[in-house]
Amino acid sequence: MAAVREGRDAHEEGKELYELLVAPVKLIGQSQRLVIIPDAKKLHLVAFDALLDPEDRYLTETHVISYAPSATAYHLLSKPAPVEREQLALLGVGGALYSRGQIEDRQFVWRGKGFFAPSGTPDWSFLPHSLSEVQDIAASWPGETFLLTEDTATEAALKRLPLSQFRVLHLALHSAIDDEFPDRSALVFASGRGDGEDGLLQAREILSLDLKAGLVTLSACDAGSGQMEGIAGMNSLVQAFLMAGSRSVVASIWAAEDTYTAALMRRFYSKLREGFDKAEALTLAKRELLQTHRSDPASYLWAGFRLVGDPHGIVTGDAP
Repeated sequence: MAAVREGRDAHEEGKELYELLVAPVKLIGQSQRLVIIPDAKKLHLVAFDALLDPEDRYLTETHVISYAPSATAYHLLSKPAPVEREQLALLGVGGALYSRGQIEDRQFVWRGKGFFAPSGTPDWSFLPHSLSEVQDIAASWPGETFLLTEDTATEAALKRLPLSQFRVLHLALHSAIDDEFPDRSALVFASGRGDGEDGLLQAREILSLDLKAGLVTLSACDAGSGQMEGIAGMNSLVQAFLMAGSRSVVASIWAAEDTYTAALMRRFYSKLREGFDKAEALTLAKRELLQTHRSDPASYLWAGFRLVGDPHGIVTGDAP
């Protein structure tokens, strides 16, 4: 979906892909839910939410869409999990300071697009809206919450926490995606001088985490993209969090703009608080953005985020 990725009007492209990928599915009109199991990298990078039907409706306006690595993974992740009544409600990480005293107030900042800057050294801008994003979500979230922000948003601080006790993890950070060696892809934390960590929580490290979260949200660029590995699907940060024990992961398959991403996430968590399940909440959040920005051709501002794994479950109460 080149037009969407480049922020151009993707109307014709969306219609063509709908006719090619969705219209042939004869049962598409008989259910309001759609679970997509992509095969091959090109399908993994299609934002089905932004496809347009013959009536010019986005697919996300007519269906609750979620994704799964495979039918087997979907079956296993959708099984009811034991209720963890002692779980903490939410861990939020955002507003990381990537250099001492770093504070910027940009209105159009991307949450990480590459592994290194042209100079060969890390170059990460402060994400002002990621800070307010996690603060707002935590302030209105029911139950006990914990925040790592600014200079406390370090890799070492995260690893010291009892991560298995959190029901929801919300990580609003830069990402560093390595297409050649996807195990090195990482979330970028604040600089923690002398703490023994490099600030890059890599996919291979995520695999060793003990997680029991019903939802992990990666509010970052490209965290849903990666390298295809045959029947195993897409080797990405999403896959790493699922293999570490998360039941579902929300992430974007392309660049995430700071302001609009924060707006989407506030709506998403608002819908979760209202009692909608995970897939419904994300879908309704996108629909609200559409109502506000319908004339904006840049569907990349919302269509890249997808929920992978278990689409069901309420994450604000005792249900898994």
